[in-house]
Amino acid sequence: MEFTRPPLVVAFELSEKRKAIVADALAGVSAVIYLTEIDDVARAEALRNAGVLLTFNTSKELRAGEAALLAGARLIQFMIGGVDFIPLGELPKGVPVATNGGGYADAMAEHALAMALAAAKRLILEHEKLKLGQFNQFTQNRMLAGGVCGIFGLAASELRPGG
Repeated sequence: MEFTRPPLVVAFELSEKRKAIVADALAGVSAVIYLTEIDDVARAEALRNAGVLLTFNTSKELRAGEAALLAGARLIQFMIGGVDFIPLGELPKGVPVATNGGGYADAMAEHALAMALAAAKRLILEHEKLKLGQFNQFTQNRMLAGGVCGIFGLAASELRPGG
């Protein structure tokens, strides 16, 4: 099969099941190259010819000097929402960079609520005491009844129509 478009280069490992999902989604429109499965010479060639790089963290998945090979890419797509810790200045200028902003918004909102409750109930402190065999059933843990809790946030789900 002859591909007319530059390949999608995936910088991280994928299971066979996920590779099948990628192949199905692309439906033969583009070749897919997995950096984790090719040698150094092939890696350099793949990055030079990449149409799109799919990555979680270029600073971990690309080797020294490899980012410059992406100068001809059409897009660098991060799978993560926040890239404030990624050295974006190392990526070629002029190549669009996209993130998965809001992709984990619902999970993060639930996590924030769980952490707030864990902190309010001193869950970690009480758990550490239990691990040491310290259990005082006569001292009541902090009660939340009658308290007030406010959670404010603007998540991607709230930006969607009907969200």
